[in-house]
Amino acid sequence: MGFETYGLPDNEYYKLLSSKSQFVLNCLAVMTTEASNKGINLQGFSDKFLWDLFMECVYSADEQARLIQKENNPDEIKARSWDPGPSRDELLEEIKSVNAKTEALADYIAELTTKFFPKVTD
Repeated sequence: MGFETYGLPDNEYYKLLSSKSQFVLNCLAVMTTEASNKGINLQGFSDKFLWDLFMECVYSADEQARLIQKENNPDEIKARSWDPGPSRDELLEEIKSVNAKTEALADYIAELTTKFFPKVTD
């Protein structure tokens, strides 16, 4: 398991994760208090339960880091991207480039045909 900061500086990511962790701990405190008030014995939390809560904090912090970086530093997200293919904009640029080259080639072939085979073009 790793943290994905999307290039957000470590100290800023730590603040996000800390905030998410504080929220979860507050939720645990409220849940424990409410269970006690209602006479429900939780008998502690399993390791898996605590791990799952922690992972929710991490995923939430990761997502918030992604959104911050998407708005403030999208190039950093792109540099860290594992996407195997080009973006939509890159594909459109490549298509435009291929179209321009195809048109230039067609014009060149038409010019050669006219020049070397004048009877074919008549």
